Amino acid sequence: MILRHIHIPNPIPYLRASALQETLVASFLSAKATHTPLPPPAIITAQFHPVYTLGRRDKDTLTPAQKTTLSHNGAAEVHYALRGGQTTFHGPGQLVAYPILDLRSHGLTPRRYVCMLEQALIATCARYGVCAGTTEHTGVWVGVGEGEGERKIAAEDVGGCGDRKARHDGRNMNQQSSRE
Repeated sequence: MILRHIHIPNPIPYLRASALQETLVASFLSAKATHTPLPPPAIITAQFHPVYTLGRRDKDTLTPAQKTTLSHNGAAEVHYALRGGQTTFHGPGQLVAYPILDLRSHGLTPRRYVCMLEQALIATCARYGVCAGTTEHTGVWVGVGEGEGERKIAAEDVGGCGDRKARHDGRNMNQQSSRE
């Protein structure tokens, strides 16, 4: 299997990566609709200029004043994202990865896929000497069972396009991200 890796080396606007992701998802959906061979799976990796993305839970719930506060008066962008969840900060020092693939052709269920992503993130943390694990909450956490409080180091946002025809999602891992 070939995996196309599209790495964007410098921080970029969130909407630029989102547009690239949408283009790749559209090519998957087009191939499925026309019964032509699927494109190879792809993964986009990038860091963003400061941005808050709002998931479905926060859609249409923020007032203009709250959006201004989030944006730090223009220092960060605020955009709605096609994912579940609440508001998430992304910025320099945080690696974001967008895999685009067809789960069914790889024999994966959404739940198994999420578990595999979590295990890959835990293994990546271990490679850098960071002890991480899972809890009853989604994502990957440090400080699990240490009594000092758990802190999320990585998250997954899994989305699908119509009848699970193609997965497009994101995960992010904090390297040295600051919201200040």
